[in-house]
Amino acid sequence: MKKLKEILFGLENCESLSIDAKYIGNFSVTNVRKSIIRHYGDIRFMDICDTFSIVVNKNANTDYQVFGVEDEGFKQNTFDRLTSGDIVVIDIVYDDDSKDEIYVHWEGESDYSNEAQKTYIGKLGDLFIVISKEETVESIFEDWGIDSQDGYMDLMWRSNQKIL
Repeated sequence: MKKLKEILFGLENCESLSIDAKYIGNFSVTNVRKSIIRHYGDIRFMDICDTFSIVVNKNANTDYQVFGVEDEGFKQNTFDRLTSGDIVVIDIVYDDDSKDEIYVHWEGESDYSNEAQKTYIGKLGDLFIVISKEETVESIFEDWGIDSQDGYMDLMWRSNQKIL
């Protein structure tokens, strides 16, 4: 059985951002369909999902260097970047380094901002992302008590022994 190693977010500007498995709570990829697309003369085989949702632990909210450039001007905050609304593709990377590459649903006329992406940083500091035409953070995570010390969020993180 494979185990999750990381989630790699591919962003509109070709930047990618990795979140280690120990910081990933519940996530879901639903209604994945295959597409074959001709793009600038090349044929691309793509898996595209209708809905992607994920919870990222507050401890993943660190600064990183954009594109690996070691310059103060290229420093970015992880959660600030993931809430920009421009996630294009998700790579689910497993412990054997195999991966599933899933493109997310893109909504709206903008090439830079996806209207289908909704994000929320909870009062406890965790990041919630939902990319869907129909679903929202509230509809996906409504029963989790995401802003409550007495909700199920602590249970989620306790079940992921690597975080504690």
